[in-house]
Amino acid sequence: MQSSDFTDIEISNLTVEVPALHMLEEKYVIVHCFVTAPLDIGVRVLQETYLREKDGLGCSKLLHVFGVTMMPEWTWIEKGLTLSFTLVFEPLTIGCNSFDLAEETDELFPIFVSDIPRNSFDVYKVNLL
Repeated sequence: MQSSDFTDIEISNLTVEVPALHMLEEKYVIVHCFVTAPLDIGVRVLQETYLREKDGLGCSKLLHVFGVTMMPEWTWIEKGLTLSFTLVFEPLTIGCNSFDLAEETDELFPIFVSDIPRNSFDVYKVNLL
């Protein structure tokens, strides 16, 4: 970071440098996913999972995964149980109104949810099965 990326704050005659406000306003897209197993199944997420903006202008990369394994490992779910996990993506572009959640793979049953309408919080819930 450059010195222009910091803001001085004075506390009782002590001045410290902290990141400027614009540096703290990182915006991510959070997708909470739910999978209810129709039978005993394995679930995993590929690094090649993206948010594809419907206008074709933007693509947000997967940054973090919570509550499920990444390929090549599997998270197993018993029949009738529901697994919930969270995916964190790069921000969408300002003009994005809707997007698809998609894994780019030739494997069977990739993650795909079409036409997710954008909201002001960029936090979403999707059912995958």
